[in-house]
Amino acid sequence: MPVDPSPPERISLPKADADSQPHVQTYHMGRSMRFFSVAESELDSITSFNSLATFGFAAGSFILALIMPDILNLFTDYWLGKTISPEAMTKFLVKGIVTCILSLVFYGIGGWGIWKKRSRWNKVGQESFPR
Repeated sequence: MPVDPSPPERISLPKADADSQPHVQTYHMGRSMRFFSVAESELDSITSFNSLATFGFAAGSFILALIMPDILNLFTDYWLGKTISPEAMTKFLVKGIVTCILSLVFYGIGGWGIWKKRSRWNKVGQESFPR
């Protein structure tokens, strides 16, 4: 495809009235920074509770993911009309109950870590700004 060496055409835009000009108004927003005097031990405990919460939720989700293929296989067999042996059902129920209880324990540990982290931050905030 050959390139056209001629200059591009100019497009003339209609002139705008003075009243139709956009008005720009600038707002200056201020923000007050709060500074906390946090001891190194408090900061370490806040970090530890955050890590504990992350580990708890991750481990609980991983454990639930371990039982999901069994759940899907059982429901698929049920919907397709296949017979499920009582031994397979008992094994599934025991495995499912243990897995769910274990994952709930890890979710509880994660929730406890978040609660302790939040309470520690609230304590630091109350000690920094007396009311």
